[in-house]
Amino acid sequence: MTDVTEKTLPASDPVKSRDSGLELFRIFLMLLVIAHHYVVHSGIMDVAADAPFSFASVCVAVVGAWGKTAINGYVLITGYFMCKSRFKARKFFALLLEAQFYGIILYFVMMGAGYHGFSWEELLRAALPFSSLAQNFTGCFLIFYLTIPFLNILISHLGKRMHLLLILLSLGVYCVIGSLSYVSFSYVGWFIVLYFVASYIRIYPCGFFTKKRWCGLALAGMVLLDIASIAICSLIVQNPQMFPYVHTSPFAMLAEVHMPFAFLTSVFAFLLFKNIHFRNKFVNTVSGATFGVFLIHDSDGSVRKLIWQDILRVPTHYGSLILLYAFLSAVAVFVACALCDLVRQYLLVRPAQKLAEKLRQRKNARKDAPPSP
Repeated sequence: MTDVTEKTLPASDPVKSRDSGLELFRIFLMLLVIAHHYVVHSGIMDVAADAPFSFASVCVAVVGAWGKTAINGYVLITGYFMCKSRFKARKFFALLLEAQFYGIILYFVMMGAGYHGFSWEELLRAALPFSSLAQNFTGCFLIFYLTIPFLNILISHLGKRMHLLLILLSLGVYCVIGSLSYVSFSYVGWFIVLYFVASYIRIYPCGFFTKKRWCGLALAGMVLLDIASIAICSLIVQNPQMFPYVHTSPFAMLAEVHMPFAFLTSVFAFLLFKNIHFRNKFVNTVSGATFGVFLIHDSDGSVRKLIWQDILRVPTHYGSLILLYAFLSAVAVFVACALCDLVRQYLLVRPAQKLAEKLRQRKNARKDAPPSP
């Protein structure tokens, strides 16, 4: 979710000059994350379970299936750009402060709305996004981000063959062993695996990596397989006597970041968008708010209840128009949260950046000034 990008032009406006293909990918991924939360945090899956093979229930399963795939996509973008970029501590602290800002603000907003009382322990948990390093995206991503300079040193000394072998070993552990057994992994380790994959694509490009047509066909094939897996898993869920040793959900093959279907779908989607080249200032500006969108709409349980159950009342809209309602809901949540984050950037981030630049210029001016006689 970082906005470190490549292919900048020598233009006066860095936002306008960025290549927008992967920036558009960020926006698309965030919509998938919101759609996933629309399903898993609203209670609509309980309603859909009463008629699992109805049109509405199938739509619910398909809408909610892509959240973990989207997380993989975000980390692949980070790895692709950062493997050739210099790590900047101020970027890490900017991400950390953004997470803390929204954590604290939303804690008091939800307390004022009557969703919870005051607790020093909960306030500290809201201010520090490292309370869980198993599957808490924000905390795991920030820890992973700190490993990037060390990962860059490693991949710069591996060479193509060893780099590929490291990827195969890592995928064997996470995608094969992790999928066939009840092994619990931390997101941090998996994000490092994705970093190896993205950096290999960047450093050792091959013909397939640069062909939009083939990447698009591969992505379409994976999406069809994903949907087929949803149908099969739905059958398994409803007939436990046929598969007594399988405990699953309708989108079990996509339910974790390290599942092979989720991994392959995210890689092919990343390759497709990587090869789409255009420049659009609006897309780049909106893309820069995606991390804020995530932090706002999925802050904690009370925010989830407010959005999905109290405002949108998702379970009450279960029916033949569920696809339309899910799409409009995801777009509405995205737009509202993006506007909030853009306001934060305009009122807080930009003034702080201008002040820091003025202080830096003054410091450099004093350094370059001739010594007084």
